Amino acid sequence: MAEEVRRITGATDRPLLVDADTGWGSPVAVERAGRELRRAGAAAIQIEDQVLEKRCGHRPNKRLVPRGEMRARVEALREGAGDDVAIVARTDALAVRGMDEAIERALDFARVGADVVFLEAAAGLDQYRAVADATSLPVLANMTEFGVTPLHSVDELAGAGVSYVLYPLSIFRMMNAAAVTGLASIRGTGTQQSCLDRMQTRDELYAALDYHRWEGRIDDHARITEQL
Repeated sequence: MAEEVRRITGATDRPLLVDADTGWGSPVAVERAGRELRRAGAAAIQIEDQVLEKRCGHRPNKRLVPRGEMRARVEALREGAGDDVAIVARTDALAVRGMDEAIERALDFARVGADVVFLEAAAGLDQYRAVADATSLPVLANMTEFGVTPLHSVDELAGAGVSYVLYPLSIFRMMNAAAVTGLASIRGTGTQQSCLDRMQTRDELYAALDYHRWEGRIDDHARITEQL
């Protein structure tokens, strides 16, 4: 994970939120994860209160660690990541034990130094507002498609006290659907010709990669070598 973070932060100066799931072990492991992700360039790290063998937040039968164990995770992550990295603490308690427990856990997060509360699998805007009002912390919402949370607009979420919004699989799902359509066309017609208007062109790809600048550097080095 740290290597992937290094690759991403090496390619962009945009702040990166890294999902550390459950922290991958004991508080000592969580602390190390925070330290390594900070060194790799993470601007924020997310950690959650499911058990180690976690499930998708929009699936049934999730299990939670005790509140004390989650507090220890947040504290260990802060110890490893330092004060310059934002800690996003996620609770899945809403779907498992109800709104009261979710708010209590969110308050725990605030007490032990979390910067943002992630309320997973919310069913309505009023639930985000309740967490925001109870904790006075920024709230993060997950707008994943085909889950239990309605797909609210950014303005609707902001009105409910939400400060950050995730779209974790939106691009992935778009890409997969396009790939299936394209491959079906090739299988059916023997050519990709009908898909060209939906493809990124070569020029668009090169512009995104700044390809010509790097190609120019190769040419410059080749000329220098020829002069030796």
